Formats: sequence, structure tokens, C-alpha cells
Amino acid sequence: MGSGGGKFNLMVENRGVAPFYDDWAVEIQQAGVALSTVIVGWKLSQVLPGKPVGWKVKIDQSAAYRLQVRNPMKGGKPLRFANKEQGGCGSSLSS
Repeated sequence: MGSGGGKFNLMVENRGVAPFYDDWAVEIQQAGVALSTVIVGWKLSQVLPGKPVGWKVKIDQSAAYRLQVRNPMKGGKPLRFANKEQGGCGSSLSS
């Protein structure tokens, strides 16, 4: 994703009581660039309740990014993040 040579570091924590059993695609998209989506190999099943997980990926550090997890079921509800900064929809986070 570009040649700026930066890293995107993310700490993810499941504050619920159940693990995420299926590995939905985790995507990072450069803001404002529709065809820049990268599906990273991060596994949601590794995010167990009460055990934070750190994820990293190389990015172009001069751009803003958006992270989202898509529901593979047509018409299914999106995974929602519990961050204040998530914006209106709750299914994506921006850098």
C-alpha cells in the first residue's frame, strides 16, 4: 500500500464473554481511494475475551486509513467497534 514505509499498529480486545468463532475478512482501505482495499491476514478467532491481541501491517504513512470487518453473510449485521472515535456507522475505524 504505497511506498511511505510506515506501520499500522492496532491493539484489539474482546470485552465480551464469547470468542469470535469465524474469521471474517479484516480490511484496511486508504481514505478516499476506492480501489485501495487490502485484506490483511488477521484472525478474529485469535481475539479471545480478556486477552488483547496486537496486529501490524506496513502502510503508506502519508495517508489516512480506515479499518473494517465485513460480514460475509448477505444482509448480515456488521461487526461493531466500541470506540468513541469510530464515527457514525460503528463498523469501521479511521486513522
